[in-house]
Amino acid sequence: MGDTPRDWNALLLRVLEPFRSEAAAFRVLLGTIAVFGTIIVLVVVARALGA
Repeated sequence: MGDTPRDWNALLLRVLEPFRSEAAAFRVLLGTIAVFGTIIVLVVVARALGA
């Protein structure tokens, strides 16, 4: 709507910032795995308690 392409570019650069180095990208990957692992554990525990 009111967004200019430059705003989208700035947003994209901000999103991609963690991937500028290999170590930073690896930390983001580990963080993502940890978040999804936590969600899976919570779902499994909730189902076990509800069963």
